[in-house]
Amino acid sequence: MSGKQDSDNLTQTSAPLLISSAWRGAVTGPTIMKEIVLQRTVVICNPDGLHIRPAAALAEASRRFQSQVSLLYGERRVDGRRVLDVITLGVEPGHEIVLEVNGPDAEEALDVLAAILASATPPLPGEPHSDPKAE
Repeated sequence: MSGKQDSDNLTQTSAPLLISSAWRGAVTGPTIMKEIVLQRTVVICNPDGLHIRPAAALAEASRRFQSQVSLLYGERRVDGRRVLDVITLGVEPGHEIVLEVNGPDAEEALDVLAAILASATPPLPGEPHSDPKAE
């Protein structure tokens, strides 16, 4: 073999090894929990729809979690941590919205945030969210 052929063979074989190694790390490494994406469809029960109060409660609660929070309504997707983004969706009472949570604490975040969205009277920002099952 010539020196050029050896160089070409090295280039051709090293790339698949790097890709394979990176792929294995992503699947088996500790970052796998960060890739969990959970979704829940929630019906907006508030008689005024998804207005400032529930949007503020959702955004505040979203910021307590490490997970990313998105809301999907029709063709639109917004950041659940941003009050104005949530309000601009214009979700009316009785309409369904998809809550999407992605991150290491996604399960807990999904439950808490879905309860806020489904509540007819969400807490004011700064108030703890009460669990209706506990009352």
